[in-house]
Amino acid sequence: MSEVVAESVQTQSDGTLWAITVQTVDEGDFGFEVESQVKDPDSISWRSLDVIGPFKRLVEAIEEAERLYRGHKLLLV
Repeated sequence: MSEVVAESVQTQSDGTLWAITVQTVDEGDFGFEVESQVKDPDSISWRSLDVIGPFKRLVEAIEEAERLYRGHKLLLV
């Protein structure tokens, strides 16, 4: 099971939540992946937009996430 280790959540002008998370990879190799998700105001579940990775080091995953998703600053959880 993967575990979220860093995240950034922003509210868009229409009320939609946009989350960028860095999580552990739960398959074979140890590492990290970056996932982009959205949640509509009237929904209770998140919808995955894309996943990139895996990255061997946490710092590489965070740097790539912040480069791709400008405006998001990920915080460790």
